[in-house]
Amino acid sequence: MLLENILHEKYIKYLKLKNIPFEHESRILNGVIDFKINLEEKIIGIEVKADRSNLFSALGQLINAKRTFSDVYLLSTEEFYNTIYDIFLELGLQDQFGFIIVKDGDFVTLSKPKTKQYYFNERFYKPPKTKKTKALVLDKEITDFLEKYKDKPFFCSDVAKEMNISMTNAQARIARLRRFGLVEEVKHIGIPKPFKVLKIPKEEYIYI
Repeated sequence: MLLENILHEKYIKYLKLKNIPFEHESRILNGVIDFKINLEEKIIGIEVKADRSNLFSALGQLINAKRTFSDVYLLSTEEFYNTIYDIFLELGLQDQFGFIIVKDGDFVTLSKPKTKQYYFNERFYKPPKTKKTKALVLDKEITDFLEKYKDKPFFCSDVAKEMNISMTNAQARIARLRRFGLVEEVKHIGIPKPFKVLKIPKEEYIYI
């Protein structure tokens, strides 16, 4: 018995082997489609279901995906396909979707959706957020400062003086050190605000 996560893994390997451009778990209107792929000059959506998947949830997800893609496929085990296809027949929806099954370790396309007009409603598609690698380069000036003030509070003026920079740049330097969890503000009434060292990393680069 195949589980959904295994089907996902197998299909990802298949798409990579065939050099088919794809995006895994794309956000669309009111949900997520398991695969968004570029095939035959079309952008299509594919929902993956396995033996234990809920039939009516699958049906709802497929119908919802039609708002974004004209061509929507159900990729499933043969057992799940045989069960849900009867529901599609009863509802008269069997021609609106395509069907792919995994059989003998391969993916077999049983039918393609019979759509009158191709579309991809990009306004319903939400591209994945790109993760930017953020790094703090720890030069000797920073580590020496953190070491010097590891047991006592310091102020923005201390940073400006020790590093020979302006107060504006010192404020920016403190904000960056705080963002990387190296220093924090000490609760204090009044101005200027004191800060304290939380840790002194040894690595050359610190990432968040």
